[in-house]
Amino acid sequence: MNDHRRITSLLLVTIFFLSACGNIVTTSQTDFTPVVTNTTKLTPIDVKVGYGVRGSWFELYFTDPSNPTSSQGTGGVDGPLVDAIDAARMSIDVAAYSLTLNSVRYALIRAHDRGVIVRMVMESTNMDRSDVKALQQAKIPIIGDNRPGLMHDKFMIIDRSEVWMGSMNFTDAGTYDDNNNMMRIRSTKMAENYTKEFEEMFVDNKFGPDTVAQTPHPTLTIDGTEVDTYFSLFPIRVPNTIRSNRRACWFAKTATKDSCITKFSSLMARSSPSVPIISPRAPKRTTTRI
Repeated sequence: MNDHRRITSLLLVTIFFLSACGNIVTTSQTDFTPVVTNTTKLTPIDVKVGYGVRGSWFELYFTDPSNPTSSQGTGGVDGPLVDAIDAARMSIDVAAYSLTLNSVRYALIRAHDRGVIVRMVMESTNMDRSDVKALQQAKIPIIGDNRPGLMHDKFMIIDRSEVWMGSMNFTDAGTYDDNNNMMRIRSTKMAENYTKEFEEMFVDNKFGPDTVAQTPHPTLTIDGTEVDTYFSLFPIRVPNTIRSNRRACWFAKTATKDSCITKFSSLMARSSPSVPIISPRAPKRTTTRI
């Protein structure tokens, strides 16, 4: 496969932007111009408090805690997620370390009330929050990990056809106070990978070291992009290319969000097929290699 068809997906951004763009300089969103490569076109997504771009098979969002209106707790990147929940027709599976976003809580209850099957797994120590109790009162089943260590997932599977994942907890702080990213991937096979992971926890009550390596599609292709998916605690190969390109991965700690997106676009155009993509979670971790 032509290396230029391999797009650096979600959680290369987790490595890049949580560390490299931790200090964001406020910029006007209207200044952002999508970068067009010979294989990839990114178009902006209008988010009042945050940033978004769209590719052929994904949407990528960044929170913007430096925005003066972020303290209002509305207009953020939870909006597109809520829209997707509201559009769900069959099922929503949620794996969340914590949930305090009223917008997501109400959307999940609306989905449940219209007949969508909603299921959830959580970190047990966060199940006493009011939003979680409201979901339970609505008869949405929620399973806690009930184990030492953190169930640190942050993903949703909607209609078994798309996955939302990233560094962002479904919380007010994660959405409006912290620098985070979130990605929507439209792929039934990626959704199948995550559904298998979800059901190990929800159905089989297997968390952390109890889980088994049974990812249905460890390697798949999405619109010409080859993607490998790993779930730890299983061996993850960290190729030499990520070490040799470390300087490219740790750039501009005072970069603007727009310049980060520009850098991301440039990296997508020339990315190596061996660059790992890591979704932060503990005790298990998702790694996607493209």
